[in-house]
Amino acid sequence: MYLCAKIQKQSKMKSILKDLISNFLPNTSTKMIFVYGEFDYWTGGAIPDPTNPNVRKIIVPRGGHNDDINNAKHFPAESREEIVSAIKAFLAPGTMVK
Repeated sequence: MYLCAKIQKQSKMKSILKDLISNFLPNTSTKMIFVYGEFDYWTGGAIPDPTNPNVRKIIVPRGGHNDDINNAKHFPAESREEIVSAIKAFLAPGTMVK
């Protein structure tokens, strides 16, 4: 009985995630940045490359799950600059969601 409930819950979650990826992300006006590390175990479940300019996906070379954006040892300057640039573009006049 427990196994059936667990499978149903996992199936529902997969459905929610599929809806998020196939319907919400391509059409949202909400500005989002997804940051993954190359060696982050969550990167395996990363969103596909976004087609919506409001959604950015950045993969940090040699990055891990707990890396800190302010730690140059673990977070290359190029990746920090890419994130900061995306945030600045999102916050530029005329780009805010109402």
